[in-house]
Amino acid sequence: MLSELSKLSDYFESCFFEAVDINENRNKFYKTKYTSMLTKYLIRKDLTDGEVGCFASHYLLWQECLKLDEPIIVLEDDVVLQEHFEEGIKRIQDSGLHYVKLASTKIFAKNRGKTNRIISENFILSTKWVDGAQGYFITPHIAQIFLKYAKKWYRPVDNYMESYWIHNVPTITYDPRLIEDPPGFVPTTIDNRKKTKVPVILRITSEFCNLVVSIRRCIKACLLRVDI
Repeated sequence: MLSELSKLSDYFESCFFEAVDINENRNKFYKTKYTSMLTKYLIRKDLTDGEVGCFASHYLLWQECLKLDEPIIVLEDDVVLQEHFEEGIKRIQDSGLHYVKLASTKIFAKNRGKTNRIISENFILSTKWVDGAQGYFITPHIAQIFLKYAKKWYRPVDNYMESYWIHNVPTITYDPRLIEDPPGFVPTTIDNRKKTKVPVILRITSEFCNLVVSIRRCIKACLLRVDI
């Protein structure tokens, strides 16, 4: 990352943030924010300690954004910055948008018209899951909203950030993407949940809960504003 960040001009100020290891004594408080039963109702299996730690890490960065009272860019520690990264960030700032993902794992040309809306040059609004939190631009305004609705944690953090039916923050991604996975990239193991048999009653409640979420998603998608 030092090599990647050296590509940037003095327009940017960078620093490294120590991610949260949820099993360290000083961080066990964050486990109290995790609501296991809600998670099981929605995705049938508990989040891993890695997923809870990841949520805690982003949560602390939203707090840091508020403390600084200025926009920040959050990057995972293994991304490759594209040549147009700096130009793209300046366009995001000029756009007046408050939250923009710098890449996503599920925006492709073949389905762009089905699950996404091109709202303007370089900006795509998604109403379906696009996944990933490899990098994003966020202002204190949105950081405060994310913190407000994150009283209980029951989804992976990237899913939470995309849950616009909860916090009314639209998922907008910059195109073409500003960051890429590194050569020889190994998919994350953070969500390697134990393979256990799911009780029938849990499957039933999960289907019902996800039906309710789908209805809320559809209603909110029709009312979604991009000027938040």
